[in-house]
Amino acid sequence: MKKHLQASSCLRRAVLLSFLTFFMNNLSFAQVTTKTYVSGENHSISAVCLSCGIQNPQNAIGNNEDDYSSLKIGTALLGNISQTLEFPTSSLKKLRIGIGTGNSQLSISLLSGATIETMNGNTSNGDGRIIDNNILKIGSQLNRATIELQPTKLYNKVKITLNTGAISVNSEFRIYYAHQSEFITLCNTSLPATPYYYYPFDWQIQDKVHNYHFNQEPNVDPQFEDNSVICGKALKAYNTLKTDLTSENRLEKTISFWADVENSLFVNVFGTKITIDKTSFTVNQDRAYRIPDQDDDSLFPLKLSKQNSSTGLHHYSIKVTPILPTPFEKLLCKSRIDPEDTIHCSKPVGGIISKYIDGNLTEKYKITFQVGYHDSNPDSEKLISLTTELAKIDDLLIYQEALPDEILKVLPAAYSLPGVSSPLATKITPTKDLFTLSPNPTTGQITLNGSIDLEGADIFINNTFGKEIFRSKYHSRTFNLPTTLPGGIYLLTVQTKDKKTFTQKLILTR
Repeated sequence: MKKHLQASSCLRRAVLLSFLTFFMNNLSFAQVTTKTYVSGENHSISAVCLSCGIQNPQNAIGNNEDDYSSLKIGTALLGNISQTLEFPTSSLKKLRIGIGTGNSQLSISLLSGATIETMNGNTSNGDGRIIDNNILKIGSQLNRATIELQPTKLYNKVKITLNTGAISVNSEFRIYYAHQSEFITLCNTSLPATPYYYYPFDWQIQDKVHNYHFNQEPNVDPQFEDNSVICGKALKAYNTLKTDLTSENRLEKTISFWADVENSLFVNVFGTKITIDKTSFTVNQDRAYRIPDQDDDSLFPLKLSKQNSSTGLHHYSIKVTPILPTPFEKLLCKSRIDPEDTIHCSKPVGGIISKYIDGNLTEKYKITFQVGYHDSNPDSEKLISLTTELAKIDDLLIYQEALPDEILKVLPAAYSLPGVSSPLATKITPTKDLFTLSPNPTTGQITLNGSIDLEGADIFINNTFGKEIFRSKYHSRTFNLPTTLPGGIYLLTVQTKDKKTFTQKLILTR
């Protein structure tokens, strides 16, 4: 009996050990994506929008994704209402905003009068746009959706404006939350965009996001080297190591990596071979032709005349932007395949390959193929491959999107290597509407900082449930909070005499 119990105990231990090993291995695949939520807000209503209003504007602040601020247009024929959400710092991080309606099902037509724009300080980035299918993602809850946007300029504010005509009469537009997201690599580097595949090459040729392995050539083992590239290990092949990457039938891609090339490095993108050696970064022109630069032809081709003085590395990015078929090409495709085919014949007919070295755009090439080429080709599942010959490579990231030029310019600087400057370090210039609290946290006394006009302003303090617990007219920039107010997190709102509102989170410690 005891023998059976011992055997059973050993079996349980073995199963538990196997589970823990599996769990820890898979845990290592999940990289950290950090979120920075809105820390302040202000809102305004145009003078002619008499029936417009906003309720609980402070609910758009913080990480509670279930409460919301509510914007209402009412029966107004003119005017608008807007809410501006403020982040702690300026960045190029991806932006995501949770929105919704009361009972109405969200749709593009319903939001035809809603616009969004980013700002740096109080200066618009000039990227205002209508909320459309390109940025709106409607999920399983038909009255809720997210706006997903990759800004191309530094921003610390996002402004959402509801114009008359947006949302049906007397309905509400809800803003649940807004956050910036960034991807943290194993080198503890913060990147503004999240990759689909990530290969840090820490003794493995394995993706850390989706656990996708490279397919290496038979009898060829990858070699790694310690502390020679960005951080930790690097892939170093003294013979050819070929790897293939599943494209999932999406032509839109961005590939970025660090490399120190002793001999050559080959990247095959949708049948187009790109060669990197010590002095150049060239494209095989059998299937592609170069797009000349009309402004400065001397940029092409860019030679690698100077390496990073501290590491001997270069950062490379290759972006593929799809070219969609023209109406005539779609018609021709249908005549050859199926007159009723509306999906297959809408696939891209080619792409623009853009090459970057150390954040600098060097060349653009155009590749073309017949409609449906990348679906019918037997190698459609292996459209991107990598071959190294006497080259070290580290931190390979594959994005399922064509990243904006502004993002690709700052990717090398994100690693904070000596001698590499970063546009992300740009500071926000103080503006006339800057408003902060200090000290924060506070034990009871606070000072209203900034340059907004406080004369005649009203001051409100709400708890995190939106209930107003304190109200006062402005008397002095420095004042004491009520002694009856217990310690906790609150939202302090200032409404100026011209009806502009500014909200900041307040932490009271008692």
